[in-house]
Amino acid sequence: MNEAAILAARRDLKEISKDEISDALERIIAGPEKKNAVVSDEKKKLVAYHEAGHALVGALMPEYDPVAKISIIPRGQAGGLTFFAPSEERLESELYSRSYLENQMAVALGGRVAEEVIFGQDNVTTGASRFLCKFHEWQGRWLRLGFSKKIGQVAIGEARRKPFPRPTDVNPERLLHGNSRCG
Repeated sequence: MNEAAILAARRDLKEISKDEISDALERIIAGPEKKNAVVSDEKKKLVAYHEAGHALVGALMPEYDPVAKISIIPRGQAGGLTFFAPSEERLESELYSRSYLENQMAVALGGRVAEEVIFGQDNVTTGASRFLCKFHEWQGRWLRLGFSKKIGQVAIGEARRKPFPRPTDVNPERLLHGNSRCG
């Protein structure tokens, strides 16, 4: 609310509206708008398709959060953003089903798929590749939560979080990906 109040003051408003709250959230999540950024029409088109890919996959996934907003305005490291609006129940409970987490991974890859379909595999951008790293991280968490179909319901934790260290022969990344690493 502080950020929204600052925006309202800069805009000479006496009250904070939904617009200020929305703009403040975007600023907090993704960074300040790059007002002086020169973005070519081709890049705008690419970002629009990328964000549409996230939104389309999200809209098609059963039991996934509805799309709240799509933006192709560059902010922070992002060329654009797609915001989803989780239900209050999901936010409060912090309980996520296996299906929801699968949908989340599919949505994350939706932008990359859109880039491949529209612009070709050779023209996929580094923005899309960042989602592969995110996807890789989620798969590791997936395994640690016991959701892997490959090894079954086994909880794997870190030594500092559990009284017993993880066995050295059980490496979550190797089980899922062989030797591939992101970073």
